[in-house]
Amino acid sequence: MKATISSPLNRFATRTNTPQKVIAYAAKLGRSTINNYFHGTPIRANEATDIANSMNDSELSYEMANLFLGIPKLFSGDGIYHDLRGLLFTDKREEDEEKASFIKHDIEGLANDPNFTRDNAKNLKAYAFEKLDSTVADLTELNAICEMLGISIMDLFSERLPHYQKLHYMRKDEQAWNKDSH
Repeated sequence: MKATISSPLNRFATRTNTPQKVIAYAAKLGRSTINNYFHGTPIRANEATDIANSMNDSELSYEMANLFLGIPKLFSGDGIYHDLRGLLFTDKREEDEEKASFIKHDIEGLANDPNFTRDNAKNLKAYAFEKLDSTVADLTELNAICEMLGISIMDLFSERLPHYQKLHYMRKDEQAWNKDSH
């Protein structure tokens, strides 16, 4: 599968003030190759992954993951402030809306009801929208925190993984993402 990454690359370059030649050097690609990607030449997923990993930028990585894997994007629009203080406010608002929807649509009762109806589906979807809003807000906030720490979300996850395995939230025998393997 191939996709066009010109928009994410241009946003990244503008946001971080990183010239194309620096991206090309870090990704071990020719300047003309990077220039082509900046201007709409389709790219394979593994090459996009190499570029994202070489830039060590969670926001760019999420954009690539959205394009190639369908993973939700981070909030990037003008409707919120993108500093940590603004993201904390947005996250709190979204979490409050999620909790209100959980109660309003009686999600706990719905989960215990063996007869799933159209009304149940309507209520569950309304709650799912609020849950998604809250989750994307969480990821956007977490990304900002990791940027302040100078690490990626996956670096943080890798450090936390043994804790999840100890609690049996994740299996020890499953392969996990490792920056050095890419």
